[in-house]
Amino acid sequence: MTDPFDEATLSAIGELLAVGEQEGFAITLAPDAQGWTVGYMRGMGGGDLISGYDLEETAKAAMRPLLDLAARYAERRREREERERKGSEWADGEGPRDDVDAPPLGSLPSTQSLDVSFANLDATEFEEFIYDLLVTLGFRNVDWRKGTSKKSSPSDRGRDIVAQSLVTDVDGHTRFETWFVDAKHYERGVPPEALQGLMTWAESERPDVALVASSGFLSNAAKDWIENYRKNRAPAFRIRHWEKPELSRMLAVNRDLMARHDIIEAESMRTIAELRAAEQEFFDKVWYVRSLIHDEAIATGDKPPLDDKLRAQVDAARSAVIARYGEDEVGPWDDWDWGYVNGKLAAVRWMLGNEWDFLDT
Repeated sequence: MTDPFDEATLSAIGELLAVGEQEGFAITLAPDAQGWTVGYMRGMGGGDLISGYDLEETAKAAMRPLLDLAARYAERRREREERERKGSEWADGEGPRDDVDAPPLGSLPSTQSLDVSFANLDATEFEEFIYDLLVTLGFRNVDWRKGTSKKSSPSDRGRDIVAQSLVTDVDGHTRFETWFVDAKHYERGVPPEALQGLMTWAESERPDVALVASSGFLSNAAKDWIENYRKNRAPAFRIRHWEKPELSRMLAVNRDLMARHDIIEAESMRTIAELRAAEQEFFDKVWYVRSLIHDEAIATGDKPPLDDKLRAQVDAARSAVIARYGEDEVGPWDDWDWGYVNGKLAAVRWMLGNEWDFLDT
């Protein structure tokens, strides 16, 4: 049996996999009607790095966005470690952290309104945001119980984060309250069954508070379930839930967290997913016209003809582009429109972190 990939392609893939392993990312290679999509997975999240029609070139081109992604993760890790260090110093009695300007928990000003979107975050990144928020709000000994880099992590045992809140009684006595925190990043309302793990472990280990932090809302069924749980079980711990409106109010006075975690105001700007979809559209259209230009060069003898296998791949890819966008939307265009489409591709890529004028296809 012959190897379906040549040596150069295997070498490009091997180099990409090696860098991915070094930086803590699993690399995915997915074929489709238009070629290949190179993606990544890390923790419970993942996404696409780049798409292309030739696997070797696509694997090479994926190296740059992979390294950019690794650099962003490393910067977040350094920031988190620095916040942990300062939080630990405070807990050890070395004085309050003067780098955090946060109001007391529960006294956030209602006059500051903000509607945020967590669409740019995956489940793991939302957990990291909740961790960061707790540190900013003054919680101590904050422990993110993410015990594995696998996509699903059973190691948290129903609570993603354990933290302590310093409470001062009316007589001046201070004590720590332990919070179990479960972060829920759902597109729809959080269902009742998603709460059971947190409650089970709270019953077993008896924290002071069991908190569900949701990027959206708890479903009505989940809220009814909590109310029935309180009535029927009379738990020794308090049950709290922070939904999107509560998180929005907290972010209104801690806007640095928004920039740090790619959280945006709802409907104020495009999400990363929308930008990547636009990049893919203009990539397809630019490639389509460039392939036509290449055929013209073949017809005039300026370029050698394609072999039968590559010709079949190009024809199939063109047909897929036409099917996706419509024959009237893929060119060829006059010089002005051609420049306009290239400009759109460059602008979207710039917003995604590439250099200006990056128009490789």
